[in-house]
Amino acid sequence: MTEFFLLLVFLVLVALFVGLIKPSLVIRWGDPEKRTRGKVLKTYLIAFVVFFALGVAFDDSGKPTSDKPAATSSQEAASSSSGASSGDKASKEKKQVKEDKPKWNTSDAEAQTNGNAKIAVKELKKIDDMKAVAEQVNPGELMKRPWDYYGKVVAYSGRISDIGDNPPGSPESKAFGTDTYTIVVMGDNDSSVQAIMAGKSGSMQKGQQVTIYGLPVGNLKLSNRMGGENNAVLLIGK
Repeated sequence: MTEFFLLLVFLVLVALFVGLIKPSLVIRWGDPEKRTRGKVLKTYLIAFVVFFALGVAFDDSGKPTSDKPAATSSQEAASSSSGASSGDKASKEKKQVKEDKPKWNTSDAEAQTNGNAKIAVKELKKIDDMKAVAEQVNPGELMKRPWDYYGKVVAYSGRISDIGDNPPGSPESKAFGTDTYTIVVMGDNDSSVQAIMAGKSGSMQKGQQVTIYGLPVGNLKLSNRMGGENNAVLLIGK
């Protein structure tokens, strides 16, 4: 449309130039005596202004019309891409958190059958300083409800009633991938824990007062000197 009005402007200029030389060629209407150069100037200058203004107007109105969809399309594409990227990232993060969170067995309280010991060994590798994150627990509560402490490092204090290093080829050492020792600690109120610990027992001896740190994984039975059994909690620690 802009080219059309530019063509009209060009033709008006040609007619104006011709009319200034011979008005009768471009003024074909009205009284022949009034077909003067002044009439030519008045007529074709008005036509020039009108056609030029229309050409500019159509050119200005055309630009936004052509540019807006492109800009909108570009913005929508960028927004869609950004939204998809953010959505994918959030989905991956949620999936990662879900995969990393261990599923402790709370339906079976027996440490020897619930499979929580394997989970604890894996979780143990993520903890650098057991003492720094440990929480002091009531021995009685730990005995009654060990599942309340799954995934938490607990500190347990008492006297060593039994201790011994496990052979390198033992199931315990193989599961840990390093040396391990087993320790039984008697606490207050006739409570007790058995712990499988990473490392070596070193200089620790029976009767020694100690504080051990570990992840509770369930209950188990310990044989006593009278031939009976005592309830205890199994810890996996280091």
